[in-house]
Amino acid sequence: MWRAGYRSALPQGEELVPAADLRAGVARVELAPTFREIPAADQVLAVGQIVLTLTARPGVGQVRFLLDGQPVAVPRADGSVTAQPVSRDDYAALRADA
Repeated sequence: MWRAGYRSALPQGEELVPAADLRAGVARVELAPTFREIPAADQVLAVGQIVLTLTARPGVGQVRFLLDGQPVAVPRADGSVTAQPVSRDDYAALRADA
């Protein structure tokens, strides 16, 4: 259900995630090159949306982001950046119920 005051940081009409798979509880998400075009302030929201959505599914504990098949650094909600897999805990501050 969509609530007033909420928006998506994922670009409309673009395929930001062309591929994803699951290996040993880690979702591997291939990002489109257009990910780099998302403003820095929205990147943390976009990544957080993807992480919170995927880790809500059974069997998914972490998400690793790739660009051109290689690990890519992504922002966490606390402002830090990592190329390691991230989890729900890294984006807890973005949750409406937090």
